[in-house]
Amino acid sequence: MPKKGVWLTLIVVVVLIIGVLLVYSYSKKDSSDQNKEKIISSFTECVAEGYSIDENSYPKTCRVDGWVFFDGVTEGEEGAREIAATSDCLRYGQLANTNAYYWGNTTTNEATVWIDLIPNEEREGCNPACVFKTDKNTGKITTSEINWRCT
Repeated sequence: MPKKGVWLTLIVVVVLIIGVLLVYSYSKKDSSDQNKEKIISSFTECVAEGYSIDENSYPKTCRVDGWVFFDGVTEGEEGAREIAATSDCLRYGQLANTNAYYWGNTTTNEATVWIDLIPNEEREGCNPACVFKTDKNTGKITTSEINWRCT
């Protein structure tokens, strides 16, 4: 009879452990799904959600899901697209619906926003982008120009 009691206790303990692991796994999945639903659209939001900051870059960067957000670049892609509507970029083509690229310059303390351009007229070996430069003090976009990126 004692053997039966030991086996029954062991089975109860194993079932309890499996139950605790399932509850933990389910609660962890729920919280990660909630984080995925949140749309990150700025450096501040990226940091607030706990993503890592690269302190060694200038400006500081925070990366999430293939996006790079720069500290101090206040207008980002949305601002760049609005400015593009009145810039010379649209004389040469349309902005692509691809992600914007951000680049920081440690020499000038400026950052740029690059958005691919679908040109009205193709140039062989070129992959143009509309480039928006930011003011190093305010982070606001100040100028735009075409970079044809020809090889």
